[in-house]
Amino acid sequence: MHSTLMDAVVARYRLHFSITVLQASDKVAQIVDIWQAGLGVVSLHVFQNVIASEAFTREACMIDALGERYKQY
Repeated sequence: MHSTLMDAVVARYRLHFSITVLQASDKVAQIVDIWQAGLGVVSLHVFQNVIASEAFTREACMIDALGERYKQY
């Protein structure tokens, strides 16, 4: 499981059981906010074994393709 998604799962669990949540990254906080809004997160496992800069560029392109409507999350 991707580490960011795993961090979000742990944060959500801690929130559910009123356990102190450690400082989460902006990305983890967004995922938890989406879950709390009753929505879901899709974890795509594509383009594996690429360098980080390429992965971040592809991620940014996918987010941009979704449009402004989804940038609030």
